[in-house]
Amino acid sequence: MIHTHTSDARLPQTVIGQPEGFASPLKKQVGFWLFAAIVLACLGTGLLMLNQGNNAREQLLQQAQQEMKAMQFAYALQSSAQAYGRFLFNVQNSLTGDPEHDGRSLVDQWNTAIANPEFASTHILRMIAVEQDAGLGGKIKKALLNHHGGIEVRAFTQSQGITLVALPAADIESRNDSTFGLVIAVDLRFSDWLREVQRLAETKGVEVHAFVGDTASPSSDMQPSLRWNNDQLHIAMQILGQRIELIFSPTGPIVAVNPISQALPWGLIVTGLVVLLAWIFLQRLRENELVFQGLRYRDYAYKGWMRYFAFVKHPLVPTAEIDRNDGYFHSLSPRFSQLLGYSQEAMQRLTIASITHPDDLEKLSQPEILRSQDQDYSYERISDLRLQHSLGHPVWVDLLIMRYKPANGKVAQHSLTARDLVILLDQSQPKTLQNQLHRRIQKNEQIFEQLPVGLCITDAQMQIVFMNARFKEYSNWYGPSPETLDQWWAHSLPDAEQRASVQDNWGQQVSAAIARNGMLEALELNLESDQSMPCRIVELSGIILDDQMVLTLVDLTAHKKAEEDIRQLAFYDITTGLPNRRLLLDRLEQATITSSHHEWYGALLLLNLDHLRTIRDDKGPILADAVLKETALRLRKITSEDQTVARTDTGEFAILLSALAYTEDDAIRRCEEIGHKIIQAIETPFIFDGRSIYPGIYLGTTLFNGVELSAEELLSRTNIALYQSKQKGLDTPHFFDPQMQASVRARVALEEDIRAGITMSEFVLYFQPQFNGQQLIGAEVLLRWRHGSGFVSPDKFITTAEQSNLILPLGNWVLSQACKQLAEWAKRPETAHLTLSVNVSPKQFKHDQFVDIVLQAITSSGAPANRLVIELTEGVLLENIENAIERMTQLRAYGVSFSLDDFGTGYSSLSYLQRLPLTEVKIDRSFLHDIDSNASGASIVRTIVSLGHSMGLKVVAEGIESQTQIDYLKTCDCFLWQGYFIGEPQPIESLEKLLVQTN
Repeated sequence: MIHTHTSDARLPQTVIGQPEGFASPLKKQVGFWLFAAIVLACLGTGLLMLNQGNNAREQLLQQAQQEMKAMQFAYALQSSAQAYGRFLFNVQNSLTGDPEHDGRSLVDQWNTAIANPEFASTHILRMIAVEQDAGLGGKIKKALLNHHGGIEVRAFTQSQGITLVALPAADIESRNDSTFGLVIAVDLRFSDWLREVQRLAETKGVEVHAFVGDTASPSSDMQPSLRWNNDQLHIAMQILGQRIELIFSPTGPIVAVNPISQALPWGLIVTGLVVLLAWIFLQRLRENELVFQGLRYRDYAYKGWMRYFAFVKHPLVPTAEIDRNDGYFHSLSPRFSQLLGYSQEAMQRLTIASITHPDDLEKLSQPEILRSQDQDYSYERISDLRLQHSLGHPVWVDLLIMRYKPANGKVAQHSLTARDLVILLDQSQPKTLQNQLHRRIQKNEQIFEQLPVGLCITDAQMQIVFMNARFKEYSNWYGPSPETLDQWWAHSLPDAEQRASVQDNWGQQVSAAIARNGMLEALELNLESDQSMPCRIVELSGIILDDQMVLTLVDLTAHKKAEEDIRQLAFYDITTGLPNRRLLLDRLEQATITSSHHEWYGALLLLNLDHLRTIRDDKGPILADAVLKETALRLRKITSEDQTVARTDTGEFAILLSALAYTEDDAIRRCEEIGHKIIQAIETPFIFDGRSIYPGIYLGTTLFNGVELSAEELLSRTNIALYQSKQKGLDTPHFFDPQMQASVRARVALEEDIRAGITMSEFVLYFQPQFNGQQLIGAEVLLRWRHGSGFVSPDKFITTAEQSNLILPLGNWVLSQACKQLAEWAKRPETAHLTLSVNVSPKQFKHDQFVDIVLQAITSSGAPANRLVIELTEGVLLENIENAIERMTQLRAYGVSFSLDDFGTGYSSLSYLQRLPLTEVKIDRSFLHDIDSNASGASIVRTIVSLGHSMGLKVVAEGIESQTQIDYLKTCDCFLWQGYFIGEPQPIESLEKLLVQTN
């Protein structure tokens, strides 16, 4: 800032003293007045000439304004006429010769025209009979004879205006005919038309008159021509080939400046000049005194500005000036442009807003005002502002602004004080480090939050640095984390004596850990917050680091409760309260010994609720448990107190009948009687909430006498009898068949072989290639069992594995191996595109942990999820459609695809298929068999392909066994194939060799 006042004591004596030559003031005054007179004469003469020039320019300006309004009106008139012409053209073009159609078309065109803002509101639409109209008939007829083109609109003159006529397209036959029909025309009266166009064009202050020219204008003379006649403006123009002349007259006279009316202001001006000269004279002496002060201050100001610009141009300080009016940069330092990656010239074409990140533009209008004692300057700061580098990345800065704001609020335009000084404090490196640290902390916290145990980190002063949600949950702590570990102790152990004892024990363990390796021994605690919170048994342990202590909290409540439940429920079923399998076997062993001593027959009955699993899946576990409890109650009512009713499996109950009879026949009869009572009792509908439930029942039984058979063997025989009852669909008690035992033993032996095969890694994967035309795109994973000297057919062991639940470890192993293979392929560009399809059994898909197992296999192997395809059958999906959709949707979110296997053989509906998140369907091989001779199968294949494509699904044809099938599939637009004809199941090495050959 340049100061303009300095005390006289600081100025040199020559500045405040008397100037030389001041002794002859009269001579100087005469010269001054002479100079003033000359200046005054020059001013008077110039003002007079200026007045005359202003009058002439005012008159030219008014004429130019009138010409502009006239041209505006002329173009508006042409636009209106052309709009009518287009209307007539459209009307004529829509005529077909059908009176009814032409009438409707004419009404529609007229309604559209009325809504057109380019039309004036005064017009008359009529039909002109060419032969009968005496006024225009001759002109129109002549025009029709000379008309050789398509539809054309022409203008014809009348006394009060013009008429626009639509000439129809030229017709040779009609031209040779001496008669002419009707033509469509619009009459435009000048009086109304001009006034309406003047209103639409908003040209006020002039009167318009129109006259029709004698001859038509040539087509080349399209632009209006202007000429002045006295105070009237004449415009000659053509409208649709007809010459029209418009005359514009101003509504008032052209204003001329009256010299006499200007005399008084000029006199005042002259008087003011005289007073000004007098004031100048009085100030002249003061100016002489201040001239030296001004020179001195100019020197001060110059040096000050030089220092200011030296600071602005500092090579290491990013500074610049910003114009307060337009925001453009000026006088940038090299460091400023270097920081943002622009050249000096490019920066001067930018504004601070143009290089600010869009999300930070709001900060520019909300700067932080810094306190300052300087009243003429404002100091502002904008923190954490992102400016866009020329390469596109953000540059974090703190923006400092120094703005000149004088007390009067006035700043001279286009002066240096009208610019704001800005300084950039580069925060990119600190911000980068801060973001990296923040992301690392967030990542660690996210990892800690996902831990299955509670985690708490404290510093050396036992101040809590971090506590995850699970630690709070186990401690019954809600809200923000406690600040210190003592607060956590006080909350978790409200009893003061107990807390003091526990803390004393804990303190001893901490001291011992510091002296040893830093590991804290586990401490079991019973945590409770208040009476409303349940007691929780937890295990507190941790490790002591240099300046931190990491504590873990493991919830043992469920584990302890499970131990207690095991102790309480070792011999009883938790749902029904009946004896379980262990207690049944114990009592059965005792019954066989007793029967041996007393020589009576006993019986063991085993019943199965056939529909219990369906009830659990469809109605829920609560209703299924209610069915179990009601079943136990009904069995208790049928049997006596000395008989044992036990629950041996999910839907199985056993009834032990001791001392049934002394002969085998009587024992069989009594067993059948009780069995029929049991079947009748269970087949009676179960009523829950007004709904009838029919669980279904199968009953198997075995007699025993003595200790020849163990309790396990008796129970096994009863199981076989029950299995026979299920196979035969019997609704009566079924007794054990010895022949069935051999089949069961074979199945049990096969189960054992499967278990051994899993343990000894006898199972291997084969891959059947899948093609898209000639390109290998993936394979289907097939399980093979190398047992002994050869392979066991999948048809022999898959069913047994499914029945015995061994399909779960087998299926999980297949899924894991497939993901590992996908991960290996993903590492190589030539195999990264391949997919693997894995068949999933019904039991595997229905398993509660199915989604987690799939994700675990993908995550642990690093396989790309979008290359894994899970194949399911229709029956698996539609058994519980809602559950299936939920599981498939979860996996689809990670990229896993689903294929519907054997499509067309099931009973699914399109509404269900549309809801399933499928990616492909597979045509069952049965439809492709004998496709050249089986028209029905060929039609089904074409329908399935069309249906799949319409639903956005891939369609894969499996079971390809001939070239004929491939040729037909090509005609159906199906190019995804799989089968023995194009590729047999083979080891992974052979598949990869095939990939090299096909490529």
